Amino acid sequence: MATSLALDRLVDVDWTFGVTAGSDVQRRSNATFVRLKITLLSPDSQLENIHLELSIAQFYELMKQLEEARLALAKAS
Repeated sequence: MATSLALDRLVDVDWTFGVTAGSDVQRRSNATFVRLKITLLSPDSQLENIHLELSIAQFYELMKQLEEARLALAKAS
């Protein structure tokens, strides 16, 4: 018996880099961050925007994981 899985499709990724200029917590001042807006298209043609804010370390870890996934997919095909 065959089954099919309907997945959201990545439509767009938009990002901005920023630096915290001031904070009530000293260690957060001058912290860099990345804001991501990911746009997905669901199988029923609905667009969904997902907003994330990541530290630079989290952003690099995400990029590493995405590259590993890309390589695994290329190897499988």
